[in-house]
Amino acid sequence: MASVRDDSHRLKTASQHLMVNFGEDHRTQRLQNFEFRLAIGLVIGAAALATMAWYRQPAQRANWKRQEAPLISYAPRFKEAELKCDLHSSVRREVRVRQLIVAPGAPGPGPAHATYGAMQAAYVQAKAVRAEWEASGAFDTLEQQFGNPNAGSRSLPPGLFRRGEALAAVERAAFCLPVHEISPPILAEDGFHIIEVLEAR
Repeated sequence: MASVRDDSHRLKTASQHLMVNFGEDHRTQRLQNFEFRLAIGLVIGAAALATMAWYRQPAQRANWKRQEAPLISYAPRFKEAELKCDLHSSVRREVRVRQLIVAPGAPGPGPAHATYGAMQAAYVQAKAVRAEWEASGAFDTLEQQFGNPNAGSRSLPPGLFRRGEALAAVERAAFCLPVHEISPPILAEDGFHIIEVLEAR
């Protein structure tokens, strides 16, 4: 009789252990299911956000192309070609240049503003003007069209000038280029400058 009681006690204890283990396994399973559903939800949410951002980009890009901004703010998009400097350019104290300025829109005094589309068109035109100047040497004819009468002395320094007296982009080219070499279009505050160093000392 005692052994039957012991067996029944062991069975009861074993069934209690099984129930406890089953309960813990069930809780663990529910927690894992919750974590899985949460992960799936986060992935779907991220995909939805990425899709919305992707669909909005063309509209933002189109908007951005229609907005006007200062010309110099486009400098990262219209980087000048690497200039090959004259071997003795580092010892130059002053230079004299002549230059043409291709501005998007009508040239005016001070820093100009333009849309990205206008900047692209001006850049293409500046490259064509440079090619024409280099091929024909007709600077005087081109100057009538691409001289800026409103340009200040920093934009078109008269005669010989020293460092710090011209726009930074123009100065970099002027104190680097070999004499009588025509620069690629260089973006400054008032348009694309194409310069030729006439004298350096």
